[in-house]
Amino acid sequence: MIPLILLVACSDDALPVDSGSLEVSTYCDKPVQADTIQVEDGDGDPSSGVVLGRLQTSVSTNVNDPQFVSFVDYLVQNRDVGGAAQRGRTDVDGNFTERLGNGNWRIKLGGYQSDYYCATEFDFSVQAGKTTRACVDMGCAVP
Repeated sequence: MIPLILLVACSDDALPVDSGSLEVSTYCDKPVQADTIQVEDGDGDPSSGVVLGRLQTSVSTNVNDPQFVSFVDYLVQNRDVGGAAQRGRTDVDGNFTERLGNGNWRIKLGGYQSDYYCATEFDFSVQAGKTTRACVDMGCAVP
């Protein structure tokens, strides 16, 4: 029994790590990245792509200040065919994820965050089988 335990303990196999839904990224953590996109290889789906978005604000020294980017409601609408908009809400860090069809899209948000009124519309394209990272400035102004 002891040799078996020693073999398992000395194995080169890595222990499983639960990464959860968090993804470490430096994308959208600098003011110069506001209102930009990056397209990367995705899952290869022939009809849709994944959008990994993050909100950013210019009215705080921390562009990802949770006081502004946390739990913001937004709408995403297809600009090519119209139809009903999809509703969503950012997480505590201002991130959102959507699986959208190939084509042109617009995200809209608006409302009061802290003492500021924030509103923006940001247009972007989704490519089937690709991952699109979108860094969206919230467009906050003093009320």
